[in-house]
Amino acid sequence: MELSKIKMSNENKKQILFQIKVLNNYCNKSEYLNDGEVLFLNKALPAFIGLLPLKVYLINSFNLPFERLVINENFCKKNSRLKNLADLRYPPREIQNDMDYNRASLKGQTVFYAGTKGSLPNSIEIQPQKGKVITESKWKFNSGILKMLIICQNANLAMSNPNDLLDYYNEYERLLNPLDQNNREVVESAYRFIIKAFTRKVNSQIKQGYLVSAVLSNLFFTNKKNPIDAIYYPRVPNNGSVMNIAILPDILDKQFRMIEATESIVLSNPGKNKWGAFTTGICKSYDEDTLELNWVDQIIPSNGFFKNFLQEYNVDLN
Repeated sequence: MELSKIKMSNENKKQILFQIKVLNNYCNKSEYLNDGEVLFLNKALPAFIGLLPLKVYLINSFNLPFERLVINENFCKKNSRLKNLADLRYPPREIQNDMDYNRASLKGQTVFYAGTKGSLPNSIEIQPQKGKVITESKWKFNSGILKMLIICQNANLAMSNPNDLLDYYNEYERLLNPLDQNNREVVESAYRFIIKAFTRKVNSQIKQGYLVSAVLSNLFFTNKKNPIDAIYYPRVPNNGSVMNIAILPDILDKQFRMIEATESIVLSNPGKNKWGAFTTGICKSYDEDTLELNWVDQIIPSNGFFKNFLQEYNVDLN
C-alpha cells in the first residue's frame, strides 16, 4: 500500500500515526533496546517503508570531489601508513564482520562514507586524537548514473544548507501537493521519523544508537522495486550545513576514483573550530593492478620535539 495511490480513512490515518509514534519512541532509546525490541524494529520497518512515495534521484555529476578522513589504526591495526587503496576506500571486507552499526550500515556491513566541504568538518565528526596517523582522501565521480536517496524533507534542514538541499526540498513539497490531507499527514510524519533517525545525536560509545537509520539504509539499498546506490544525508556534528554520502562498495569501485590522499599526524585534539595536524605524505596515484599507493614523503623536522613525539605515540611511517 503506497500512500500516494490510495485515499486513506481517518481511522487508518490514526492507526498509522500511532505506529509511527511507537517507532519514534524506539528510535529515541535505540542505544538501549534489548534483543526483542531490535527484532521488532527489523520486522516493523520494512512494512513502514512500503508506505512511502520514495523519490530516487539519478545523478550524473558532482561539482566537487567527496572527502574522507580515516584514522589509520582502525584499518591496519597499527598507528602507521596505509599502503593500499583497499585499506583507504572503505573498511576492508576481511574485517567487515567486526564492524558495528553506523549511520547508514548494519553490523558486519561495509559502506563507504565521505563528506563535503573539507577537512575541518571531517575532523569534527571523526575526532582523531593527538598522536594518531590519519589519511584524508578525495574521491571523484567518474561517469555513469548514481541512484541516490537524499535526506532533505524538512524546511529547517533545507535552509541550513540551501545550495545542496533547497531544490530537492521544494520537489518534495510538490510531491505532497496532490495528496489527500490524511495521506499528506502520514507522509509528513513518516519523513519526520526518517529525518530523526538520520540526524539524532548518538553516543559514539554505544553504536546501537545508529540502529534505526542503519536498518532503514539497508532497506533503501536493497529495495526490490527501486534499489539505490547511495544515501546523501546531513552531517550531525555540523547541524546539516555539511552533507555526508554513504555509497555501496561495488558502486564506489566502479564509478569513483581516488584522486589525492594526504597523510598527517594529529598534533592537537580537535576543538570546536580548529585542530592541528602535520602532513607527512601525499599520494596522487596508485598501481591500477595491485592498488598500492604511491606515497611521496614530506619533510619531517629533525628536531627533538618531533622525534620524541613519534616515539611517544608509536608512529610508523615506513
